[in-house]
Parts: sequence; C-alpha cells; structure tokens
Amino acid sequence: QNQNAKLEDFASVSIEEQQQQIVDWNKTLTEIPKDCLHSLIEVQARLTPDNIALIFNDEQFTYAMLEQKANDFAAVFQAQGLQRGDGLAV
Repeated sequence: QNQNAKLEDFASVSIEEQQQQIVDWNKTLTEIPKDCLHSLIEVQARLTPDNIALIFNDEQFTYAMLEQKANDFAAVFQAQGLQRGDGLAV
C-alpha cells in the first residue's frame, strides 16, 4: 500500500474502489476527539517538523509550517479579544 499515492494514480480503478481505498487509508485504531486536532498537530510538529502535513493545489506545508500558521492565527484572534471557547464565524 503506497501512502503517498494520489487519486489520479488510480485512474484505472472504479470510483467505488477509489472511495474504498480512501476509507481504508483513513481508518484509525484510536478515536480522536474533535476538539483536539490542534494538539495532535502540535505534537506531530515536534516529532516530525519537516514532514509534509498538508498539500493544497501546488503548495506543500510541513508540520512546522502548519503549526506556525496556527499560532499566527491564534495571536491575531487573541489580540482582537477572542478567548478560548468563543465562537468564530468566517
């Protein structure tokens, strides 16, 4: 199983098979609480800062970059008076 494969690499298989492969790749043995994603990224940034965390269009972000962006956003929100637990509409 190639974890770095892209969907376009599976052009010869059906959509259903592609979807099942995505489901299989995303299976986890641990239930992840919805409110702790930031903590998981923070830990992963410490463990593997230079690994790719996110690919969007042609841009790649390492875990360190993703963590820095999250901290930058948090600083802006805190400077505007937003506190933990406050709602944010985008």
